[in-house]
Amino acid sequence: MRTLPVAGFGIVLGSIGLTPHRSDAQASLSDFQRSAIADSVAIVMDSVFALSSRPDLDRMYTFFRANTSVLHNGKPEDWKEHQAGTRAFYRTLRSVDMHPLAHEIDVLSPTAAIWRGQFSYTFADSAGHVTSGTAASTWVLARDSSGWRIAHLHMSDPPAGVK
Repeated sequence: MRTLPVAGFGIVLGSIGLTPHRSDAQASLSDFQRSAIADSVAIVMDSVFALSSRPDLDRMYTFFRANTSVLHNGKPEDWKEHQAGTRAFYRTLRSVDMHPLAHEIDVLSPTAAIWRGQFSYTFADSAGHVTSGTAASTWVLARDSSGWRIAHLHMSDPPAGVK
């Protein structure tokens, strides 16, 4: 198991299957390679946000690993329960709009990257009640033979009164 310091916290890569090819994998990437990887990750994340706004959850979930780990406001959630809860919530909605705001992509290796930033959301339920705000999130992506997949998701809502 390997721990990488990222933005002031450690990520234990072995626990979610993201072991870099070698210890200097990040340093060995050229600027061109790093940019190409970041562009690929950006395409995945843009797709995830677009599909969550349609909403097309079946297609959106194809970008996630079957064993994705989830933290919401620091509390672990079971991936299957998270999906079921999201599907149930979306059935109550008339419209959804989610899109990324300020964000960064950190390329850790040829097969691991982190998308971190904020996103805005607006949910309108069938009675016309609208809820909107911003949230922070960190997404760990891993590339395997099927392409880039989300291996970990951490979302945090802002403290009450800060939205």
